[in-house]
Formats: sequence, structure tokens, C-alpha cells
Amino acid sequence: MFLVAAELIAATRGLGYLLTDGRETSRPDIVIAAILLLAVLGKLSDSVLKQWEQGALRWRDSYDEQLSQRQEKNA
Repeated sequence: MFLVAAELIAATRGLGYLLTDGRETSRPDIVIAAILLLAVLGKLSDSVLKQWEQGALRWRDSYDEQLSQRQEKNA
């Protein structure tokens, strides 16, 4: 989150710059594309970290209980 905020403030290239430049030049297509790309990258990184968490915490007894409670909530 901090990386995205820092990029929005001082970047001269990248997704944050693309988003800011699209806003300043009144290009909604660029703004929407940048937002969608940020959302996809966020979801991808969340999925990768979730898989890593499941593998790293298999040894804990309480982790299985927490995982089953989360799955019941989401169902």
C-alpha cells in the first residue's frame, strides 16, 4: 500500500504515474485501465500470499481451525 502511495506522489513512470497522468490529461480510458491493472495485481499478490500462508502454517493446530472458520464464513 505504501509503495502505491509513494509512487502516486513522486513517480515519473509506472502505474501510479499512468494513473495520475490520465487524470491530469482527462483520459478516463487510461485511468480505468490503470485502476483495473492495480486491482488485478492486488488480487494476484493476495492469492500468492494466501497460498504461501497455507503452506507455511500447516504445522499449527490452531491454523486449521481458523481456516475452517474462514471458509464457513465465506460460504
